[in-house]
Amino acid sequence: MDSGFSGLFTGWFARYARGDSKRGVIVDLITKVVSGLWILLLLLSPAQAMDNLEANNPDQKGIDSPERDKSPERVNSPERANSPERANSPERANSPERVNSPERDKSPERDKSPERDKSPERDKSPERDKSPVRPESFQRVSHLDASIRLDMRYASDQNFIGRPVAGYLAAACYLAAPAAQALVDVHQSLLAQGYGLVMFDCYRPERATKDFVQWALTKEASQKAQYFPRTEKSELFAKGYIAQHSGHSRGATIDVGLYQLPGDKVAVASGDTAAGVCRRRFDQDRKAGLLDFGSDYDCFDIRSQTAHPGLSNAARQNRQMLVNAMSSQGFVNYDKEWWHFTFEPEPFPTVYFDFPVTQE
Repeated sequence: MDSGFSGLFTGWFARYARGDSKRGVIVDLITKVVSGLWILLLLLSPAQAMDNLEANNPDQKGIDSPERDKSPERVNSPERANSPERANSPERANSPERVNSPERDKSPERDKSPERDKSPERDKSPERDKSPVRPESFQRVSHLDASIRLDMRYASDQNFIGRPVAGYLAAACYLAAPAAQALVDVHQSLLAQGYGLVMFDCYRPERATKDFVQWALTKEASQKAQYFPRTEKSELFAKGYIAQHSGHSRGATIDVGLYQLPGDKVAVASGDTAAGVCRRRFDQDRKAGLLDFGSDYDCFDIRSQTAHPGLSNAARQNRQMLVNAMSSQGFVNYDKEWWHFTFEPEPFPTVYFDFPVTQE
């Protein structure tokens, strides 16, 4: 390259000395110099570019390089194996080797994990607990006083849905202890007057209330003539005869009536007959010694209102006697149902229990 430039300048001086046109000589010289520089630049550029690439990435191979794909560092790289992008890859998740891996499916840690199978939260979740246990604070009334009579209608088909109600596995009466003891006190005071208590319902499991609600949403009404002859089934919610929750499930609400002691002549005789609304059990209840209250138990009608004006004198006196006896021990009457009373203050005012009614 140096000898080429020397010859170029030597020829230029010779032509200049011979007196050739100065302008032409200069233009010719500049043209050849520029052409030489371009050639030199083209020769140097690829080599320089490669040197810069290797200087900046001394370890990088080409994208299509076989050495790159088969590099031990790449294949066995922990960083690559544990990459979040690789771990969450759909192709990797659905890989046959991964799905059907014996090591994965038969892993002792997976199948026999104590934390997985014996977790307290797993075993004691409300969904898994299908048999709640009766609290010790609930007492069976007949164990306190066996002379309190039981006529538990929801454990039989003698009720407004015509079949045993969910949760009633026995005709037993349970109440929270304070309410149970107060009920015994009422009964004892009545015995001195020639009467006694007859229980139609006591504690009621939540599942029974749900059973009522589900029944109310159907068209089944086989018991309408006996229990709600003047009330449409669709109105039972609006009129308060059926609700989403019941105070009975809190363990201090009861449905109760009165019976006359055998041979006692002090009891107020019934002045009514079997004719009228909700009177199908009139003769049956009188033979059993139950006093007449102007309507059958669980009659969904205005006639069941405690102070309903269209009652016989006997029915009105019997209702008032029941209210007075119950209120003396802290029981408050629900004025739409002559049979319905709640002990106050309630031992469990915000708790709705769901243990079943059983013999023991």
